[in-house]
Amino acid sequence: MDRQLTEQEIRTIFDHMDKNHNGYVTAKELRAYLKAHDAKVTNKEIKAYISRIDESGDGQISLHEFMKAFTRNNMFSPGYRTMRY
Repeated sequence: MDRQLTEQEIRTIFDHMDKNHNGYVTAKELRAYLKAHDAKVTNKEIKAYISRIDESGDGQISLHEFMKAFTRNNMFSPGYRTMRY
């Protein structure tokens, strides 16, 4: 069984995705991060992930939203392989 990521590890992943360091991850940033980690994800799937995680409805993911989604294990659909950073 895979171990749970620590809060700091989750923050590090978020920081790697947040290329412009504005505190939010956009669809473009998420797509680039996943592509760099060899994940095969469509634009439609990216939009679905963001809409599921984006509680504020602003079209991007805040650190708070990301932490909640990651700790609930609902960021990605079942069977999605663990990302390594």
